[in-house]
Amino acid sequence: MIYIVLSVLFNAVLFVILKLFSRFNINTLQALVVNYFTAFTMGLLFTETAFDYNQIIHKTWYTGSVLLGILFISVFYATALTSQRNGLSVASVASKMSVIIPICFGVILYNEHLGIAKIIGILMALVAVYFTSKKKKVQ
Repeated sequence: MIYIVLSVLFNAVLFVILKLFSRFNINTLQALVVNYFTAFTMGLLFTETAFDYNQIIHKTWYTGSVLLGILFISVFYATALTSQRNGLSVASVASKMSVIIPICFGVILYNEHLGIAKIIGILMALVAVYFTSKKKKVQ
């Protein structure tokens, strides 16, 4: 249970930090790139697995991992821009709805069964994202 609480807490703190980037005039993209290089360096320093650094680029997973890293930075950048321009609640709800893409892949690739309850749940979540991100008209 503690891991769920920590996950929710750190997720919320992440959105607040991304929102604060604009307040303190921090270049969001540069901060995210530095973060990933720092995480990469820490991973190399603290790994207990021995491997040959010169052979990494020849591994079959190398290209996919580079593309995944670019995708991670892109998604965090989009999340940061959303939280800075539209607010924390919109960014938080939209990121939660990013689960739709893996659901679609699960249905297509693994022939996952979608019952009526699952379809209604997905549609209700999409409607919730729409209403959360909809701007109120000032009269």
